[in-house]
Amino acid sequence: MILYIQTAFLGDLLLSIPTLKKIKETFPEKSLHLICRKGLGSFVKAEGFVDRVFDDFKSTKPTVSEIKKLLGDQKYEFLICAHESFRSNFLSRAIKADKKIGYKNFWNGFIFDE
Repeated sequence: MILYIQTAFLGDLLLSIPTLKKIKETFPEKSLHLICRKGLGSFVKAEGFVDRVFDDFKSTKPTVSEIKKLLGDQKYEFLICAHESFRSNFLSRAIKADKKIGYKNFWNGFIFDE
């Protein structure tokens, strides 16, 4: 399974569609999950770009713990974080994955493998 995190606004999620399509094309046997802003994931799922959506309740608290509860003990082969925010990085840190890919900065080097 692969998890893609894009918790930014609609435009950023739309710009992620080619990446989601390429992931599905490259790994057709793997289930692709998406964490995104509330209300945006249904379109992406309906179009077949992902297999499962977790709406990120960004306007309420505690968001990270809610998503963590939804995921449970789920472990992903790949986690791809396409958003550079501290919150998305913190969420990436909390999720179990064999390989984590994201924007590496001086403050988050311990989170991502690539």
